Amino acid sequence: MIYLLRRLLMRVGIFAPGLVIYGGGEKYVCKIAEILSREHDVDLITSYVPEREVAEVLKTLENRLNVNLRDVHLKVLAIPGIAKKNSFVNELTKLSKCSKQYDLFINQSRDTLFYQPAHANKNVIIIQVPPANQKTPLFVCAGLKLFADSNLSTYDRIIVYSDFVKKTVEQKYARKAEVLYPPIDIQRERRILKERYILSVGRFFLGGHSKKQLEMIRAFKQLCKEAKLDEAHWEYHLVGGVNERGQLYKRMCEREAEGYPIFFHFNAPHETVKELYSKSTLFWHATGFNEDENRHPERMEHFGIVTAEAMSYGCIPVVVGKGGQPEIVHHGLDGLLWNNIEELKENTLNLIRDRERMARLAKAAIGTSRQFQVDQFEIRVRELLT
Repeated sequence: MIYLLRRLLMRVGIFAPGLVIYGGGEKYVCKIAEILSREHDVDLITSYVPEREVAEVLKTLENRLNVNLRDVHLKVLAIPGIAKKNSFVNELTKLSKCSKQYDLFINQSRDTLFYQPAHANKNVIIIQVPPANQKTPLFVCAGLKLFADSNLSTYDRIIVYSDFVKKTVEQKYARKAEVLYPPIDIQRERRILKERYILSVGRFFLGGHSKKQLEMIRAFKQLCKEAKLDEAHWEYHLVGGVNERGQLYKRMCEREAEGYPIFFHFNAPHETVKELYSKSTLFWHATGFNEDENRHPERMEHFGIVTAEAMSYGCIPVVVGKGGQPEIVHHGLDGLLWNNIEELKENTLNLIRDRERMARLAKAAIGTSRQFQVDQFEIRVRELLT
């Protein structure tokens, strides 16, 4: 009997390189860790954690992302200030060696550098960022392809967030990818009366798939000047994590917002985010705005967990129509899509002026969000990983 139990209990290692970013990608992988830890021995691995955060990182993940990591262990490959001699490349080599000790190894990659060879009994890679398509020298392309193809061949399965990422990954690597949509926290409690709030949720940072808060702040200011939204008591609330590298962008956004009913909620706990979802009428999201989706798919929203979460609270999404967002929002049925700032403003004003349409779209948004609820995610996790 003991032998059978040992056979059933797997040692699972899950590598999450951006763990202390505390964003949507981290919620995704932490939820996988939570589900697997109910029946297996799970290590959550990251390349490093700032020394001052080591003791608190699991608690912070639970508080910010609404996950249960009570039975999950944190494994840190290196801590800056303690392991200064170890280079980034050495840490990735350590990761490859580390995979040997697990029955199931899951690698959540951010780019091809993280496509490290895996040596567990079963190996799964989560490609969260679609590979870039920009022009590069032929010899560089050939080298990257050889590196990626060789290392990806050690993985039994590729998992992606959305059909948008699936398409780019399969085209790039000629490998089948499986879609595991991210889970969202469905609102089940009595709804709070909606306020005249527009809400955006996303980390504050420049570059990559930036959430474009600065552009949305400017759009809201224009609506205040052109349509007197401020005099009609509309407010714009922005929620998002910000780390040391995001401080400059944070200050830029704060300066741009001065003098307007624009409110920031940095590094807010989950309860605060829930309250804002409950009170907000509209939800804005702009990742991918002013970017070329074909040349830079990595700059799009890969799925859009926060959009789906907002919809579950009856927030009407008014989001950029690129990347994974059109898989969640169906224009005119449960929200609105836009491609330029004028469309964002026009869609917003049209909704504000039509209460009947707002009520209809809000109800439909709640219905759409149900397909992404946690129990559906858990079923799919077990299908793909156990």
